[in-house]
Amino acid sequence: MTSEPYAVTITVDVFDRLALYRAAMRRAVADGVSLADYLSMRRTGGDRTAVDLVMLLDPGISPAGCQIQDSRAEALSADWLGTAVSGAGFAEAGAAGPCTVPIGDRA
Repeated sequence: MTSEPYAVTITVDVFDRLALYRAAMRRAVADGVSLADYLSMRRTGGDRTAVDLVMLLDPGISPAGCQIQDSRAEALSADWLGTAVSGAGFAEAGAAGPCTVPIGDRA
């Protein structure tokens, strides 16, 4: 069986980083990640908000019929939408490098 790669993009506005952090921390602990390990992931993962977003938005286990290859979150410039609509990619829109967090298969 051959596979076809797809990229799925979800764009979010973060307006309360503390609430996001708390939700991600609760999710990590509920998924069996120790608090110490999660805090270590935040310290070493680059953009801490990106680490929190991956924790919350990556389902952990791939849905039937596909396999999640990668999870990443990245900060976009304030004018990313206007640039992206004009045809430029995220890198051209001034996005910072992506934060990829190895979280494995969470239950």
